[in-house]
Amino acid sequence: MWSDEFDGDEIDLTNWTYDIGGWGWGNGELEFYQEENVEVAPVPGEPGNTALKITAKEESGPGIVDQWGNPLN
Repeated sequence: MWSDEFDGDEIDLTNWTYDIGGWGWGNGELEFYQEENVEVAPVPGEPGNTALKITAKEESGPGIVDQWGNPLN
C-alpha cells in the first residue's frame, strides 16, 4: 500500500503527475483535466488535515470541442 502525507506547511507534489488526456480520453468521457483544478487543501471538519482536492468546473471556449470540432461545455 502506498500513501502520500500532505503536511500543510510543506506541500510536496513531486510524487504526482498530471494526466490531462484530451477529448474522450480513457473512456469516451466529455471532460478535460487541467493542472489549475488541482490543489492541496484543508479537509473540512478535520483540523490540521489536508488532502489533494480536484475541482470540477463547467467551462467552454476555444479548444474545448469534441472530436469533430463542435463546441462543448
